[in-house]
Parts: sequence; structure tokens; C-alpha cells
Amino acid sequence: MLISVWNLKGGTGKTSLTYSLVNDLDGYYITNDTYNSVVSNVYNKVIKELNEEIINSNTVVFDGGGFFDDTIKQVLQHSQKIIIPLEPDLNSLNSLTNFLEELQKINNNIIFVINKVENNKTSIKDFETTKNFLIEEYKINEKNIFKLSNSRIFKNIFEEEKGIKELVNSSKINKYRYKKIYEEYKKILENVIN
Repeated sequence: MLISVWNLKGGTGKTSLTYSLVNDLDGYYITNDTYNSVVSNVYNKVIKELNEEIINSNTVVFDGGGFFDDTIKQVLQHSQKIIIPLEPDLNSLNSLTNFLEELQKINNNIIFVINKVENNKTSIKDFETTKNFLIEEYKINEKNIFKLSNSRIFKNIFEEEKGIKELVNSSKINKYRYKKIYEEYKKILENVIN
């Protein structure tokens, strides 16, 4: 199974989400950002190139960004699931809107993760606006749009070298501390594996 976490824009949470997914799914990691990927330094199941044998017998999570060229299009076309992380504001959609219709033609098995949502009225309103824009302008089904709150867990997964699920289940304190973010993440994880 090939899962792609992709967005042209940097800083949307692609790498943190990819790292958690690849850990929690015990998969292989691949990226097109070979020089700057923190995951390559802390995760032991890194592959340099995709081949059908690996994809057919394993879970592979692709951390992609910065490009929408023929190579990326081919990876996205063969993905069982494409996850597009966004920030909770319409500016986060600027670079994506030019490519979203083309991406939907290549592979419409896309979910959106509106990431870094703060627990305040402005951020929650921005989340709703971004979600409604996707629904109204691109006909995205609401069940394919997920919220991930801003949380320290995204720093801690790298420090502890664990995915969100594994980190949450590592202690009673973590189960309590990360209860809300884990419930949000679990919905994404369930969508990806089903």
C-alpha cells in the first residue's frame, strides 16, 4: 500500500504526519526531500526509490512536497491514499488550488488534514472556513476532511522516536495528556487503513 502525504507548500505538517503514520503503520518511509528530511535521520526503514515489490508487500508512506512534476504525479497516481495537510486559513490553499483539479483527475482518493488548529475562536472559525471552501469549491466530501489540533505531541514524536499512537499508549499520563489529539489522529489513521 502506498500512502502519499503531499502539499506544495512547506510548513503544513507533512513531515510530522508522515513520521507518525509510518511509525504507527510500521511502514517504509520515502521522500523527495533527500537533503532536509529529519525522518531519514531518526527512522530506520527508509527507502530511496519505489518499486512494485515493496509497495505490494508493505506499507510505504511518501513524504512529498515542493513539486508537482511528472515523477510526483506518477507517485500520486499510484497511491491508495493521498493526504494533503493544510493550515487553517485560506492562504494555505493558494498554491494548492492551481493543482487540485488536476490532482483530482489523477487520483481522487484524497483526504485533507487541516492541521495546527488552535483552541480559540479565530482558529476554529478559520478551520470551518477552510473546510467549507473545500466542500463548496472542490466538492470534497466532508468525511474526507479532518482536523488536527496544534499540540506538543508533534515535537515529542521526534524526541521519543514514536508515532502518535505508540507515544499515547506508552503511559497513562500520555493517554490523558494527548487524549484530544489522539482522537483526532485516530480518525485519520482509520480512514487511511480502510
